[in-house]
Amino acid sequence: MVKKFFSNIPELSLMVITTAVVLILFAEVVFRYFIGTSLDWIEEVSRMLLIWMVFIGAAVALKRNEHIAVHYFLSFFPKGMYYYIEVFTYGIIVFFSVFLCIQGTIFSVLSKDTTFPALQISVLWMYIGLPAGCFIMVIYGSRRLIATIKNHKAQE
Repeated sequence: MVKKFFSNIPELSLMVITTAVVLILFAEVVFRYFIGTSLDWIEEVSRMLLIWMVFIGAAVALKRNEHIAVHYFLSFFPKGMYYYIEVFTYGIIVFFSVFLCIQGTIFSVLSKDTTFPALQISVLWMYIGLPAGCFIMVIYGSRRLIATIKNHKAQE
C-alpha cells in the first residue's frame, strides 16, 4: 500500500498542479472581468506551475509508455531490429534526461538570487521543476531500458 502510494506521487502531484492551475486561472478571469481588477501574482504562479506540470507530465508519460512513437518508420526495419531501436531510444532518453537534470540544476542554482516581482520568492522554485521532472524521467527511463534488456534476454 505504501509502495503504491509513493509510486503514484508524480501522478498525484500532477493532478494537484493541474487543479491549481485551473482554479488560479479561473480566479483571474473572475477578478479581471467581474470585479475589474487583476491579481499581480497569478501570472507568476501559473507560469511556475505550468513548468512543473510539463516536466512531471513528461515523466508520467514515460512511466506509462505514452510518449509519441513513430510506428510508421519502424515498419521499414526488420522485426529483429525493434529491440535495438528500443534500447537506443531509451538510452537516448536516459542520457538526455541526465544531461537536462544536471544543466537544469546548475541553471536553477544560478537563478536563486533572482526573485519574482509580485511573489517575492526566488525564481529557483520555478526552474527547479526541470531537474525534478528530468530526475524522475531518468528513473522511469532506466526502468524501461532494463526491462527491455531483460525481456529480450528472456526471449532468447
